[in-house]
This record gives sequence, structure tokens and C-alpha cells, in this order.
Amino acid sequence: MAKKPKALVEPETEAPTEQPVKRPVGRPTKFDPSKIPEMLEAAKNGASKAKLSVILGIHRDTFHDWTRSNPEFSDIVKECEVLSQVWWEEQGMMGMTGVNPEFNATAFIFQVKNRFRSDYMDTSRTEVTGKDGGPVQMEAKVVDVDNLDDEQIALLEAALLSAKGND
Repeated sequence: MAKKPKALVEPETEAPTEQPVKRPVGRPTKFDPSKIPEMLEAAKNGASKAKLSVILGIHRDTFHDWTRSNPEFSDIVKECEVLSQVWWEEQGMMGMTGVNPEFNATAFIFQVKNRFRSDYMDTSRTEVTGKDGGPVQMEAKVVDVDNLDDEQIALLEAALLSAKGND
């Protein structure tokens, strides 16, 4: 029995299908640009980054992530930092000129030194140099104790015990 020839079937041509719209990966951002004026107003009253994150309804870690990853948000935060610093400086001026008789200079100093480190942090630096400003020269000597007499061994032992006591 002979095989029947297969019928020639033309492949169906399908109309191009539309690609489904891709949704962004992850949770949608909570950033709400309408909160920017509230952030700026709070900063004008000395608000910290913690206060700004509360205004946005986000955790401080998220706030710092946004600052690192979003240049526009980072610029807003920088502006807020300047406004906050201006408020604190005005509080200091009012305190130092007697406008605010209950001014606490110690608390003020603590605040500005910690909030605005680049402008108010006290720094001290100790540098050790060798002769003529060069590097410190280290020299090690090996002492062959087998060749020392009893008096020299006693002196060496006293020096070592003295050095150990100064630790």
C-alpha cells in the first residue's frame, strides 16, 4: 500500500501581537513630591533628617537610600540641611545677644557640632616626624645576652621590668 502524500499546509501567519506592558519591579516608591514644601518648612525651623523622614512617612534607611540614589532628592535634602543650619545659627545668635535669656550654650554647641560637623567640628591633629621633618627612623639592636656579665644582666632585667611596669 502506498503512502498518501501529506497535504501541503501553509503555515498560518499571525498578526503581530502587542507586548504586555511591563510593570516596574518592586514596590512603588512612597516619594510624594507634594511633601517637599512641608520638608522645606520644617527645615526652616531646624528640623533634622529624622524629622524629614517622618514627614515623608519612611524609615531613615530609606531616606538615606533615596539621598544616595536620587540626585534630585539629594539636592532637596541639601537645601533642607542649609535651611536647618541657618535656623540653628539664628538661635545661637539670639542666645548670645540676650534675646533668649534661657539659652543653653552647652546644648547649642553640642547640637551644631554634631549636626553640622563640616562647619563646626573641633579638630586637632598630632603629627610625629623625624629629623628635619622626615620620617621617624626606627633602629633595632640585637643583644647577645650570652656575652653579658652578671652586672649587665641585672641592669637589663631591671630595665625590662621597669618597661613592663609602665604598660
